[in-house]
Amino acid sequence: MQNPPDQGRGSIETPSDTVKPGARSALLVSYYYPPSGGPGVQRVLKFSRYLPTFGYRPLILTVPEDAEFPVLDPSLAAEIPEQAVIARAPIFEFYALYRRLTGKRGRSTTLDIDTVSQHRVGWRERAARLLRGALFIPDGRVGWLPGATATGRDLIQRHQPRVIFASGPPFTTHWIGRRLAETSGLPLVVDYRDPWTRAPYYPERPGWARRVDERLEHSCLRAAAAVVTVNHAIRDNLLERYRDLDPTKFHRIANGFDPADFASLQPRPARKWTLVHTGSLHGSRIPHTLLEVLTRWLREEPQLAQEMELRFVGRLDQGMIDALSAPPLDRIVRLDGYRPHGESVQALLDSHLLLLLIVDDPQSRGMLTGKLFEYLGSGRPILALAPEGEAAELLRRTGAGRVVLPRDAQAIRAALAEALAAYRSGQPAFGQPRPGEVAAYSRVELTGALAGLFDRLGKDALSGPRAGD
Repeated sequence: MQNPPDQGRGSIETPSDTVKPGARSALLVSYYYPPSGGPGVQRVLKFSRYLPTFGYRPLILTVPEDAEFPVLDPSLAAEIPEQAVIARAPIFEFYALYRRLTGKRGRSTTLDIDTVSQHRVGWRERAARLLRGALFIPDGRVGWLPGATATGRDLIQRHQPRVIFASGPPFTTHWIGRRLAETSGLPLVVDYRDPWTRAPYYPERPGWARRVDERLEHSCLRAAAAVVTVNHAIRDNLLERYRDLDPTKFHRIANGFDPADFASLQPRPARKWTLVHTGSLHGSRIPHTLLEVLTRWLREEPQLAQEMELRFVGRLDQGMIDALSAPPLDRIVRLDGYRPHGESVQALLDSHLLLLLIVDDPQSRGMLTGKLFEYLGSGRPILALAPEGEAAELLRRTGAGRVVLPRDAQAIRAALAEALAAYRSGQPAFGQPRPGEVAAYSRVELTGALAGLFDRLGKDALSGPRAGD
């Protein structure tokens, strides 16, 4: 059932089942939660799905269902466990102001893609980005801070969780988590899915605004009882910049894949040799060398266009669309756009080769995108155009694919030719993955690691007085 909204505090949806006295709960703070779609929702959704398996009821502090999500995927609501309590706190979305400034009025405009794109940026967009960088600290979701703080306090008072877990981006969630921890005395876990002030697409800020943002990040890290990162690179960067932090409170819990996502699906391999990429791509990540290799190959062997398909499932900015629409690539490219998560997973199973595209720059070498783990879960061979770094190491450790430097045209052509030969002979490309190594990235296993961290923090909290006692 759903209780009437508390005035100024959003709404709290209480499940129909009862909770045993003394049952443990954990407060999860996340902007992205169903009906939101896209990659940002998966981590917290999967944690909430499997926390009951480890004895924790998830209390979800999120935004209203009509928030400015980049994409919607109502089908994901089926994964919310019946034990969950969902509190939707009011938010003032500054993206409405951004739309007015840029003239992009439609709610369907993909603002998260637009704000990192370098394609045809006019003066209005540049002005809006500068305004965003100067005023919206830590990000454009800062209008959620008052409502989420009030709703979160109410949620804590009602359900007495053992721990607060705040996942970013957006990093307004960490600020909310810090406030709730300060007033409740509960241990705070801040979760970094991406970097905060060292993100590759960090907004253009005046020097003073960057310093304010860094101080805010530092204060959240100091307040946290534990810091979780999806990779080693984020952890190492934070420890290098904030030397007073205790390294022992850092924990790596990677992204993963959910075996349940694949359990009810059957592969439907296409008749053509099908290369698939899932997820968003914008102009600064155009795989120019790959496209040049394919263009040259198609001109040398025009009949290849009858045998292969290059399929993109996800949102692309106009620069990427233009690059893929040029002849002769237009003969093999299929642009599906954003699809519900189940359809995206089905596309993985239907492929013969999965493409992982990581830019070769220092900031990207620690990148472990969520799609990589879903690629692993599909069992399909992976061709990664990636620099040496954490993704390359993971692929070699799991035996799940081939790693080639993004600008090595000769190696890319050789890897593609090897994969095509394997397809023609009815064999998977690049050998077989190691099941034991892959299984370590199951969402169930990873949630178990998070629950174990909650257990340790909860015991520490119970052994000491709460703030304000």
